[in-house]
Amino acid sequence: MARVLVTRPQPLADETAAALRAAGHEALVAPLMETVAVAWTPPAAPPDALLMTSPQAALLGGDGLRALAGAPLYTVGERTAAAARAAGLSVVHTGAQDGAAALAAAAADGRRMLLHLAGEDRTDLPVPDGLRVDIATLYAARLAPLTEAATDALAAGTIDWVLLFSSRSAAHFSALHDAGGWPRARLGIAALSAKVLAAAGAGWRVGVAAAAPDTAALLAAAGLAGSGPACDKPGERPAR
Repeated sequence: MARVLVTRPQPLADETAAALRAAGHEALVAPLMETVAVAWTPPAAPPDALLMTSPQAALLGGDGLRALAGAPLYTVGERTAAAARAAGLSVVHTGAQDGAAALAAAAADGRRMLLHLAGEDRTDLPVPDGLRVDIATLYAARLAPLTEAATDALAAGTIDWVLLFSSRSAAHFSALHDAGGWPRARLGIAALSAKVLAAAGAGWRVGVAAAAPDTAALLAAAGLAGSGPACDKPGERPAR
């Protein structure tokens, strides 16, 4: 059994914690971001297609999503696709890589104008030739401090793994951790992507990145997908 700190925003943090507990681990939920809805207006003319890279867009998009229900949607990750379908959107592609790969898929399908349903804090994506991408900001993430329970557990050295889900939250966690004066070498970091892992910096006991942008792949990368010991698996690689 491992003790795992889950840092993603709610309500997804509780879902991840439930998956960890079902696998026989102990989960401590301490979201490092609070995700809030942002007022937005769907375009008057529907785009050729939509892009969604986070389930938060579907969870917080509100009534404006109804106007886009008929547009083909390109998503990143199964969790995003599931949230989009639950919001009434028409998923035609679920990528296992990133937003750039989803845009490439849309361009290959002959799309010409795409609307990215995004968060306020986002990564600029390379746009394929012949494709126009407009942005609709549906939500924003505000940084949050560590909870008292998380601080106490990190200080005591009783956390085995920290799950990180965005570059911004990874950098934020690293800063909070270092401000506490705790040694990085006793903590494992599991990140949703290589970019997120890089944002956490070096010096951790071990650092792993998910092979796909979803919770199942993240837990598998850290050896947390099943019960039993979760540290020092053969497939892990040291953080650099």
